[in-house]
Amino acid sequence: MSSMQRAGKTVSIAAGVALGLFVVGSALAAPVHVETNTGQAGGGLSIAKRSDCFVVTPFHVVDFATRITVYDDAGGRASARVVTEFEKEDLAVLQLDSTGGFRCGLDWQDGLDAERRASSVDFLTSIRQRSIQGSDRRRHFFSGREGTTHFRLRPYDPVDKLAEMDSGAVVLAGGSLIAMVVSVDPRTGESVALRQDVIHGLVRSTVLENKRVLYVEPLQVEGRESRVASLGAYRTLESVLDYEVREFRPGDPTRGQATLPHDADYVLRGHVLRVEDRRVENKKYRGRLVDKAVRRAKVKGFLGEVLNEAKEYAKGDRHVMRYTVEAEFTLFHVPTGRTTRHFVRDDFKRDQDESPQSARGRVIELALHRALPQLLAKAGL
Repeated sequence: MSSMQRAGKTVSIAAGVALGLFVVGSALAAPVHVETNTGQAGGGLSIAKRSDCFVVTPFHVVDFATRITVYDDAGGRASARVVTEFEKEDLAVLQLDSTGGFRCGLDWQDGLDAERRASSVDFLTSIRQRSIQGSDRRRHFFSGREGTTHFRLRPYDPVDKLAEMDSGAVVLAGGSLIAMVVSVDPRTGESVALRQDVIHGLVRSTVLENKRVLYVEPLQVEGRESRVASLGAYRTLESVLDYEVREFRPGDPTRGQATLPHDADYVLRGHVLRVEDRRVENKKYRGRLVDKAVRRAKVKGFLGEVLNEAKEYAKGDRHVMRYTVEAEFTLFHVPTGRTTRHFVRDDFKRDQDESPQSARGRVIELALHRALPQLLAKAGL
């Protein structure tokens, strides 16, 4: 499924003048070969993080797959699962189920100088592990920009044309990693490569940093999914917790794995059980006192009208609207299966100039802002 239709763009390719081929450097995160039970195959890049090994590969290579096998450059193999997807950019991150006997890459490049390096050489080189025996396939290209996130590669020679299974080939400029091939036109052999600085920005938290991940299921309000409540939960969690907060829909396909995301540290589920508005007596109502003061002053005419208007402003409403919010939250700790629950009941006042719909959304967000930190504290976060 890797075709130019994914890119959907046409650009002109900058011409290059050949001065000679360069030698590929050795300081490179390790290219790998990826195979799936759907028949798709492609390349990728492995990188070690502590005792784990992750693989960055085009999303379409592993899309719909329930079994994924990754091979290193020495013929070592391991099964893998998808832990993060970036479907728009056609990128996925895999995690190996076992790293025993697998040669995982140790070097990672952020690609922040990818454009400068691409323009400083006459050719780019792509490398992909072409088989489970570990032999690699190297091709050379002229390059041009494709927007701000991709390079377009044009084969230097007919023998340099890429095939669809070359998706995931890493692209080098002077020995430095600058991109990964994500789509190939099998007719022309031209390809589109996602820049390494873009890849680095997408996968940094999963592959490089130790930032934990908290997934939030869409919040329910009185039995119905509420986007307003879900956004309020995201904002609150991101402001009080140093976790990466992501959305999780349990009804979505999970690639044949468990029902909870494999990379999750926590999963939050919330339900606003009741949002009730009621009309209550305003204890601060002062209308009668103002009436009495105006009568005593015996002021008439224009000044009397002004005082009457001031009276209407000062006395406020005889009654006010208040909201009661009841909500229940559950926080799952995925590695241990520990569950923390929290119930909250709060009262809020509606502003005089606020519409009922606006007030309802505001009080729900206020309730979340109060309840979620209490839940996190109860869970020890």
